[in-house]
Amino acid sequence: MQLKPRQLLTKHPCRTRFSVVSALSAGVLFLFAAVAAHAANVPEPVPKDNPGWQFAFRQNNNLAKEGGYDVLFLGDTLTHAWTFPAGGAPIWEAQLAPLKAVNFGISSDRIENVLYRIQNGHLDGKGDPKVIVLAIGAMENNNPYGGVPPATVAAGIKAIIQEIKSRKPAVKIILMAIFPRGKTATDLRRKKNDEINALITVFADNKTVFFKNINESLLNKNGSQRDDIFYEDGLYLRQSGYKIWADAIIPDIKKHLPDPK
Repeated sequence: MQLKPRQLLTKHPCRTRFSVVSALSAGVLFLFAAVAAHAANVPEPVPKDNPGWQFAFRQNNNLAKEGGYDVLFLGDTLTHAWTFPAGGAPIWEAQLAPLKAVNFGISSDRIENVLYRIQNGHLDGKGDPKVIVLAIGAMENNNPYGGVPPATVAAGIKAIIQEIKSRKPAVKIILMAIFPRGKTATDLRRKKNDEINALITVFADNKTVFFKNINESLLNKNGSQRDDIFYEDGLYLRQSGYKIWADAIIPDIKKHLPDPK
């Protein structure tokens, strides 16, 4: 007897359900295996050997030993540029310095460099920040035709969060979305960063880790970068960009600071 299509689906319902569950389970296991593989590829923490990096590293460690700050900005080039007169310096002095903030950004740092810094003094000493603003991952995809796979970058960012929490369990972490790279929405670096941002949102538990995405305010409606926000290289922010950044995160920072006496 030839079965009709509907009968083919219902002749052995238990077997069919088992097949569906098996397929779903296999898919879930595949995803877990992929994440585990990328997590295994988190880069080993390493320093840089250039004198400028070594000087900044020692300077930050000295600040950590002395303490006396409530807010710590940790990251790469874009965090370091809070100190640039043509970048965020005026905004920092006016809006963030009064919050007892320090800047531990170092230009061109990647995940492995920040991991090294955390493990080697940046969270030691008398330094006891109440809030850490973490902005990292922009340098991993500086090359539009290469770079680091998004899942690997996300695993590295997760490793940084874990390192921070192992040393400062009570600190609140504001995890910044990687800013939109490239002039247009079709830029390959932009697409990779968007993938990374989608992956790292799950790290926020809204108890100790909070995800902050201000990217829409940095773009035109068509997705292109705003010329009044970004410099021509499509990476560095102008003062107006740092103003947007400060205005967006200061209310979040203040939620976790002690009440002024």
